[in-house]
Amino acid sequence: MSIKVTSKGGDKVRASLAARIARINKDLPGALMTCGLAVEATSVRDYLSGPRPGKLDRVSGELAASINTQSEGPYKVTVGTNKVYGPPHEFGSSRLPPRPFLRPALWDNQDNILKIITGVIRR
Repeated sequence: MSIKVTSKGGDKVRASLAARIARINKDLPGALMTCGLAVEATSVRDYLSGPRPGKLDRVSGELAASINTQSEGPYKVTVGTNKVYGPPHEFGSSRLPPRPFLRPALWDNQDNILKIITGVIRR
């Protein structure tokens, strides 16, 4: 015994899905860059200024100026610094207590990031 199932309009469904995937592929890189720039701005504004010991008080402003957002491909954005003293401040070291400035900025933006990404998918 067998059951045969057919679908009317399968080509339309396939074309509609292909169009949606193409639009997501087109819009997602820009949306990810928007998310990265929001994390960057929050880091510089909220975590690279303020009193010690909880926050990193600006001395020269070089660390804040070095925070940048870069596209690492169509589906990856990196927010970071090229300053060698960035990681010891972020994670702490034998001589420095941790005063994170990137991870909390990401956490502060996680709801907004989710809204932006789901917005691209739902459109």
